[in-house]
Amino acid sequence: MARLQPGRRRIAVVAVTIASAILLLAAGAVSYLRAEAEAIFTPSARLAEASSLLSPVPSGGPAIVLLIGTDLHPGARRYADALILVRIDPSVKAVSITEVPRTEHVLLPGGGPGLLEETYALGGPRLTVEWVERLTRIRVNFVAVVDVEGLRRLVDVAGGVYIDVDHRYAFRGQPGMFASIHIPAGYQRLDGTHVVQFVRDRHADSDYVRLGRQLLVLGELRRQLERVVGSPSHLAPHPLGVISLLHAVAEAADVAGPDGAIGAREALHWIQAIRAIPPDRVQTVPVASSDPVSLARALDRFLHPFTDGKPPAMKGSAAHSSAFRNQDSSGAGLTPDDTNRIRDVFGDAGRRSGLPILYPAVIPGTSSFDSIRVYRIHVGDSSVPAVRATFACVTPGEYWGIQETSWRDPPILQGPSRAYVAAGRTYRLYFNGPHLHAVAFEQSGVAIWVSNTILNRLSVAQMLAVARSLSRVTGSVTR
Repeated sequence: MARLQPGRRRIAVVAVTIASAILLLAAGAVSYLRAEAEAIFTPSARLAEASSLLSPVPSGGPAIVLLIGTDLHPGARRYADALILVRIDPSVKAVSITEVPRTEHVLLPGGGPGLLEETYALGGPRLTVEWVERLTRIRVNFVAVVDVEGLRRLVDVAGGVYIDVDHRYAFRGQPGMFASIHIPAGYQRLDGTHVVQFVRDRHADSDYVRLGRQLLVLGELRRQLERVVGSPSHLAPHPLGVISLLHAVAEAADVAGPDGAIGAREALHWIQAIRAIPPDRVQTVPVASSDPVSLARALDRFLHPFTDGKPPAMKGSAAHSSAFRNQDSSGAGLTPDDTNRIRDVFGDAGRRSGLPILYPAVIPGTSSFDSIRVYRIHVGDSSVPAVRATFACVTPGEYWGIQETSWRDPPILQGPSRAYVAAGRTYRLYFNGPHLHAVAFEQSGVAIWVSNTILNRLSVAQMLAVARSLSRVTGSVTR
């Protein structure tokens, strides 16, 4: 996929985030606050013009949703800064997500050459849908248009969202090029302003890392909305709060189907379908570059997800990977001095935090210790101690981490994919498609988890090896 030109803001899967929020809110509210919930599914006149291009969902078949993320550019022109395709297949309980490169060449009104992202400014959502279908040869069933300001408002109305921030983001910004961002590493509650900074930041990493960050926000915002909205029986004591959330979604998103407005029965059908899909059956399909071959391959995987592997069965021997040694062939492994230094740093963090924290006796040879942060996580009206260690990968802009906190049931640890027992510990495993994104366990009243990189660069064996190596600072060092 071509890199962005300076000054082009990136929304990417903000659209997915808002669309999921729409479905989750309506799931609880459509039967309790029907008029307010159904208002979300009534499109604006401009979006309704695109309805005639949309196709009905085949009976029993998957639905294709086009999510258009927009933002204002210089000259107050609103571009399609994100074009995301989401495929929801209830028959096999799977979701696949891919992105249509906004820099694809098209013919603009009047016959002049231009880029796909410009279609929204010149012809509205109808022209954008027309060109997306022409370029991908995929028939779209639903379309949603969202913007970053809507995301900001939604997060704030929902009371913020807990995000597992992979490393420290600190950048002053460059006018007309990059926005400023100031977010420390670690699991924490972010408000709407910081969530928008997190999903839009593009000054130091790749398009794919940004896409991964935005999908991370998607998952965590869904968790937050499920806690806030719950079920219809949970809504009764909190109608004003739910109405505020519904209004925030209605202001943020514009949604249409083949008939224009989407009926409550159809909305609930897809809400139930999405809720039945487990987290490890959501697959993100990146587009390697903007050439036609790469796009065609990505679209084929998008239409046929999970054909390139499933989460492997867990076995005790999986953690004993030959990829973990004190010294690898390139000399980039963990030396005894490095191990001692890491142990000392973790020991100091334990003394400052008051937590009985653990340190990693092994780490992948393709990464190195970056930093450690001692802080407190805000939980309701109070706070709890926490420690976050960050490790940098050889690939620029990618980090993995170890989080430890006395908060034993944070939202991120809800709904593990499966459990894995080894050496007396019960590890909770959290998969993203075939990739292991996090490994968690509890010890001495502390919740501990190893977080993979945003793009899940560490293998299953590597993740398990790091988790199994975590030891008390007073213990022996693996040499």
